[in-house]
Amino acid sequence: MAGHRSVAIDVLKGLGIILVVFGHTVHNTSLHEWIYTFHMPLFFIVAGLFLRPGNDIYLKRCKTILIPYLIFAVITFLYWRFLEIRFRPIDEGFDANSHFFDIFWQTNRFQFNIVLWFLPCLFITTILVNVLLTIIKNRIIILGICLLWIVVASLYMPDTNAFWIKETWYAFPFVTVGWLIGGWVSKSENMLSNVPWFYKMTALIPLVAIMFLPHGGSILSSQYPNGYAYFFVMAIICVLAVYVLSTLLVNQKWLSWLGCNTLIIMCLHDPIKRVVIKIFSYVMHQSSDEIRESIVLSLLVTAIVIGALVPVCKLINKRTPWLLGRF
Repeated sequence: MAGHRSVAIDVLKGLGIILVVFGHTVHNTSLHEWIYTFHMPLFFIVAGLFLRPGNDIYLKRCKTILIPYLIFAVITFLYWRFLEIRFRPIDEGFDANSHFFDIFWQTNRFQFNIVLWFLPCLFITTILVNVLLTIIKNRIIILGICLLWIVVASLYMPDTNAFWIKETWYAFPFVTVGWLIGGWVSKSENMLSNVPWFYKMTALIPLVAIMFLPHGGSILSSQYPNGYAYFFVMAIICVLAVYVLSTLLVNQKWLSWLGCNTLIIMCLHDPIKRVVIKIFSYVMHQSSDEIRESIVLSLLVTAIVIGALVPVCKLINKRTPWLLGRF
């Protein structure tokens, strides 16, 4: 996939980021569990699709992942510490000032912007996969290591939260699988373009069916009620199904545009989401929990948050691309 811009993958990422914002908004248990089964594995797999092993990847990932992470972490922390904290109480005994250092070595869940866990986790995971791919060239051996990793991860959970190491432990197989299927995905896009739409719609069957199966778990919580292997299989099935559906939507330029701007939306949507929910709560005289338990209101909040970020994305891309490590 390296060097090739795939519209279907951009649409896939666009659908993924909508699910991320919606998943972080809605408190409907069934929908929440369904979304968490595959929305973050989707992004780890996509990262693997475009992974080109080599020594230059270290500097590239520092620029495109760590720099945006640090910048957006500092910006959202300052907003939270000096403005939002005045209206949103924190846990008793929690030291807000020391929370700043969690940006560099995480020991608590980011109260100011929990979504930022994804970037350091993605950085560490892609670096580890790159090391593996530069040492071992045989794809069969790499596949075997990936399968062995899944088995071990099903039996052992790292007893640490430092810098999201636990999440990296479970994200590693997804990035590896993404790299392994990269060539297949590139070829399948042309193949799927000739498949009638009604055949592609059968991809909805596994997506709907998984809603009625036992919950798989979540990378962020590192909790897998039926084991990590079960979660991994469920996530792969869902991501592949959404990919097939994304080939139906390649003409939806707004979705591919969202897919090209997932980094900004990922980093900034959570603080904005909290403001929108607070406004809804005030206007509708309902608690935040009541707003989030409503699927319709949660969808509306999701649309407003993403809509509010559209001009932000355009401004950053045009005026300050260095925020995204582009320089």
